[in-house]
Amino acid sequence: MVSLTEENYLKALYRLSQDKQEITVKDIAAQLDIKMPTVNSMIKKLAEKNY
Repeated sequence: MVSLTEENYLKALYRLSQDKQEITVKDIAAQLDIKMPTVNSMIKKLAEKNY
């Protein structure tokens, strides 16, 4: 099951992917107004879950 936080990240990734081919941690952090290390941790968690 996807947590609300994970869902928010996935939605942000989707929105950003509509405008760009490459998405950076900085892009996600700016979109969600979250610090880059926090984004990095969540991206690793999502990758472990095969998202």
